[in-house]
Amino acid sequence: MYIANLYNLYDARAVYLFGTSWNQASIPWAVPPAAVYAIAPRISFVQARASLVTAFLDIYNNPTEDIHNAIAYVAPGINSTTAPPEDAFYGETRTVDTTAGSQWARSMQPGLHNIYYLYKQLVAGGTGASLINEHLAHGMIVLAKI
Repeated sequence: MYIANLYNLYDARAVYLFGTSWNQASIPWAVPPAAVYAIAPRISFVQARASLVTAFLDIYNNPTEDIHNAIAYVAPGINSTTAPPEDAFYGETRTVDTTAGSQWARSMQPGLHNIYYLYKQLVAGGTGASLINEHLAHGMIVLAKI
């Protein structure tokens, strides 16, 4: 989205809002379903030198079974579509019709970076009956000095 300037860094922000609602269970960390999005939802940017990057995400949970048996998580995937970084704050929710937020901030090295939207669910008994229900206007915001 942005091309960096080594001697004139500026604050940039990028917003990814889901334009299509989706509803799909996922036990491990995963990106939203390929059936809905041709590419994994992400924000891409190039940094000229090491500087702070902050990411915020949110997710909406509407479990299909007992709310005490289902937990939904959301976290940024920093250059990864399979797991968030160890220092990420994992947002979680286990009640019906509730939004959970997640955030992460770190100084990142120069170069191309991709912040992916990751989510997962935990269901007691492993039935997978509880689904993430992501509504329009949810997504992520990334702030970076580039």
